[in-house]
Amino acid sequence: MVVVVGHPTGGSLRSRSVAVQMRHNAASVIKEGRILETYAKRELPNYQVFDERRYFTPGQGTCVFEAGGVSVGLLICEDAWFDQPAELARESGAEVIAVINASPYHVGKEGERVARMADRARAVGLPLVYAHLVGGQDEVVFDGASFALQADGVLAMQAASFREDVVFAQLERTPQGGVGFVADPAAIAPPRDAEAQLWDALVLGVRDYIGTNGFPSAILGLSGGIDSALVLAIAVDALGRDKVRAVMMPSPYTADISWIDAREMAGRLGVRYDEISIKHTFESFKGRPEDTAEENIQAAHPWHAADGPVEQVRLDRAHHRQQERDGHRLLHPLRRHGGRFRGHQGPAQDHGVRIGALA
Repeated sequence: MVVVVGHPTGGSLRSRSVAVQMRHNAASVIKEGRILETYAKRELPNYQVFDERRYFTPGQGTCVFEAGGVSVGLLICEDAWFDQPAELARESGAEVIAVINASPYHVGKEGERVARMADRARAVGLPLVYAHLVGGQDEVVFDGASFALQADGVLAMQAASFREDVVFAQLERTPQGGVGFVADPAAIAPPRDAEAQLWDALVLGVRDYIGTNGFPSAILGLSGGIDSALVLAIAVDALGRDKVRAVMMPSPYTADISWIDAREMAGRLGVRYDEISIKHTFESFKGRPEDTAEENIQAAHPWHAADGPVEQVRLDRAHHRQQERDGHRLLHPLRRHGGRFRGHQGPAQDHGVRIGALA
């Protein structure tokens, strides 16, 4: 068996006056316990989540190795999006192009990826296999869906997205002396629509983040609204209902429909559900009565009298934000007690201070 393993290699040359980056984003070809070849990635992306030029130096060579009597040209991720690396591999004797990848997911990325690799296969006149990472890493999600293409760009095999799997793409000699993949329509996973893929990405990202960081379970603040309902559903799909706890934290602003909806959400998904009032905490943090009296607010802010209704809206919003902070104060010790992950939803500005209706 021949195995290709990606890894960093090299280091930096340093002196008192200079530091020269000599580290590479590389892959090694291993057979029978020996490293046959090591290839350094040539094209280093430096956009979106990528910052490879800070850490790595571009490679200069090519890598063509033999596996099962077939010469395989190895590329790493971004290499396959440019003309030269694949052309150099073909000129070095490659009969098939193999690309190992960790390409972050966004909506529509799978189709874009297959189309660009089909262009690459046609340009060099060689079949191409695209092995892609699946899993979540912090805020980045990799969707898998590895695939194989014939030399004319036709899809010969594709794995399911957002799921670990072992799939096989078998090569055979053609009458013209080249190689091609054995056609098998059953080896092509059925396509999923964009909404289903987006849901899978959210679930996988949550599951891997919580698992990688060693959290045994999750605790969520449940408001009865659509945002916390969505987060609860994602958490249950990612972890299972037995590892999710929902807490409803009513305040003076909580409407009856919020109680009803929160209880129904928890009941439908079968999670542990608790109701812990934050009314007393809210009242104690709101301030002394004389500081919030209408006449004192007007004295401190003369424009208040003219903008009375507007200012009342501002005050209501401040109190609404206060109940969110109180909910955060309650969830924090509950999370720490069980070592749980605390799910979060809320306005974007709340993320910086770690608060929200779902803290």
